Amino acid sequence: DYVVRAFLHNKPYDQFVREQLAGDELYPDDPEALLATGFLRMGPWEHTAMSVEAVTRQMFLDDATAAVGTTFLGLTTGCAKCHDHK
Repeated sequence: DYVVRAFLHNKPYDQFVREQLAGDELYPDDPEALLATGFLRMGPWEHTAMSVEAVTRQMFLDDATAAVGTTFLGLTTGCAKCHDHK
């Protein structure tokens, strides 16, 4: 619903992206900005008793980083898991 409302109200793209990535931090009193960060909460990672919490968290962070890189930068970031050179 947030994305549809942003589109219907002609929200500037740069503001849309900022709200998607850090809306809860940038505008802590705005419930709409909190909803915008739902982009980062979507995903298949859920901690269960069958996995180590630190490993599950890292899998979630890897997935979120890859989604942000692919969506907003148009780049894949998979090689950054093992390589830190340019």
